[in-house]
Amino acid sequence: MSHHWADDAAIGLWEFSMQPSHPTAQSSPADNSPVPPLFADYSLPKKVWEVLGGPAVGGVICGVALLVNLWAYIAAIVLVVLAGLPAGAQHRTLPGALIRACAAGIVWAVAMLLVSGIGDPTLTLPPFGVFITLFVLVPTALSATISWYFGRRASRRAS
Repeated sequence: MSHHWADDAAIGLWEFSMQPSHPTAQSSPADNSPVPPLFADYSLPKKVWEVLGGPAVGGVICGVALLVNLWAYIAAIVLVVLAGLPAGAQHRTLPGALIRACAAGIVWAVAMLLVSGIGDPTLTLPPFGVFITLFVLVPTALSATISWYFGRRASRRAS
């Protein structure tokens, strides 16, 4: 049975079912490498954390780092990007991974902009639309695509 991308988006982001819809992570008999669990299998609290909590905390950390200095901000960005990389691999379809990445990216950006703007009202940042498009949506879509691709490759190898 094939899945439509809208089904994955509904299951992966909007439908917060408490029951798993398919098997969770298992070890591959061929190479004993674990297959990552899918987002749809997560409990409601974990889904909320993954989409809202983690990105908001990352945005706050980056906002505070931006107020400290450029190098602190760069270090915080590197950590946040590394923390978010596995998310794309947790989806069956690329559109599901992209929807989640963009939602999490926007939550991150809003938290970062609020903290840095409140901390230093004189801070000059690009206009919100430019910031979201160039510095949030494009990079998160790219990282979600790469992560999804390698995650699906691993799950195909495991099956």
